[in-house]
Amino acid sequence: YACALKDVTKNIPDKVMPISEA
Repeated sequence: YACALKDVTKNIPDKVMPISEA
């Protein structure tokens, strides 16, 4: 799940980065 989010955040602004880290 975390891996999938990391791949998505790669193409998404930093606004989503914090969410994947949470």
